[in-house]
Amino acid sequence: MNQSVEEQLASMRLSIVALQSKIDELGVALAEATAAAARPDGNATFDTVTCKKWKVVDDSGKERIIARTTAVGAGITWFDKDETARIDAGTLADGTAVMKWYDKDEKARMSASTFADGRASMDWFDKDEVMRIIAKTTAVGAGITWFDKDGKSRIGAFTSATGSASMSLSDKDEKTRIRAYSMEDGNAAMTWFDKDGKMRIAASADGDAFMSWLDKDGKARIAAGTLADGTASMAWFDKDTKERMSASTFADGRASMDWFDKDGKSRIGASTKTDGTVTLPTTDLKPKP
Repeated sequence: MNQSVEEQLASMRLSIVALQSKIDELGVALAEATAAAARPDGNATFDTVTCKKWKVVDDSGKERIIARTTAVGAGITWFDKDETARIDAGTLADGTAVMKWYDKDEKARMSASTFADGRASMDWFDKDEVMRIIAKTTAVGAGITWFDKDGKSRIGAFTSATGSASMSLSDKDEKTRIRAYSMEDGNAAMTWFDKDGKMRIAASADGDAFMSWLDKDGKARIAAGTLADGTASMAWFDKDTKERMSASTFADGRASMDWFDKDGKSRIGASTKTDGTVTLPTTDLKPKP
């Protein structure tokens, strides 16, 4: 018995609905498979990944690591759980490589750098991002500098490629007040300066050892020293740098002290000799008859 036209149309509609349902099911399955391939639940292995920017997020979706390249170099940044940058590392086109560390307020506290010319440095900053310490190496030596809270250098130390070493201490106005040296020839020295930058005290040791005191005009007024042969002496000078008094002891047991006038002539001499003799001659300016 032949179906009516209406019955045939109804049957066709049912077939179309069933086919559309199958197509929809296939589309959902395909979408799920594509999503699973894009973001796999487990581990994924790749031979090569090429990109200009790379991000790593934590379980809550916060960015924790970002790697990127720019026209001037390449860098990577690490963030804490609050998405605050804490570490930066990068290389620049000129050959410089830099790494920086930040505190929880994202203020730079340390940085390390190497340069194309061979120099290297490391810097420390306080909580206000004021540089407080710099350590560096160069072609001629290595040095470290300390700064105060106002960014002024206060202490500097340096060693050279030739073997010398020095250290200096400065006041709040960055004027050098104390300097110490150790030279490649074995000599060691230390100097003190006043607030006007004038040397006031100098000490040195190289077998012999000496120390001098200078006045505000830079003239030696007192000098003391010990010699390698056992002699120890001290001398006093006037404002014209003329010797006025001296005292000495010798390795053989002798000791002496002398006074001089403004013209450098000996006026009084006192001494003890190895045989126990004590002398105290005096000389005046009058000619002998």
